[in-house]
Amino acid sequence: MPRQCDKNMTAAKKATKVIFAAQQRAGRFNRPGKEPSAVPSIRQLARQYNISNTSIHRHLRALRAGRNLRASPDEGGRPRSLTEAEDVALGAFVIWLHKSGFPALPLQVKETANYLRSIRGQPPVSKHFVRSWLADHPELQKKGAIKPVKLYQKRAKLDPAPVEDFFAQYQAALRDHNIGPSEI
Repeated sequence: MPRQCDKNMTAAKKATKVIFAAQQRAGRFNRPGKEPSAVPSIRQLARQYNISNTSIHRHLRALRAGRNLRASPDEGGRPRSLTEAEDVALGAFVIWLHKSGFPALPLQVKETANYLRSIRGQPPVSKHFVRSWLADHPELQKKGAIKPVKLYQKRAKLDPAPVEDFFAQYQAALRDHNIGPSEI
């Protein structure tokens, strides 16, 4: 079975894996009477993979320290609005609403994110949170799990007269048949 592609596996990480594996083999099979296996130099691999020597050194130090190369190092920039658990919970909430037949409104997503953040004592999310959160979750965009507000605004502009007529007829039917509030 072919190995799945890892989007975090950069050229530097691939070169580091090659040199680390070669060093492991050389150390393991370096016995008397055995020819030591050739370990490629860091400079050779840097030239071959078209990367800098320092990036290989940095990843090699991480491997020797027992860390995993697949995990991306902490990148600079602004921290995420939600923790991983909160992000998963928000996604599950949106999917649950969609499966129940009520696609989530952007306002609901934002309020839920704000509630999750308030538990940790964090300030509310930005006004563009839903757009950036949806960009991180394309699977929810494809399902149509979040409906734009425009659809609901169009429905809200409809004439309220039919609704008022329905409730007037409903009240008349209750009076005609002597049905009280406790009997409904």
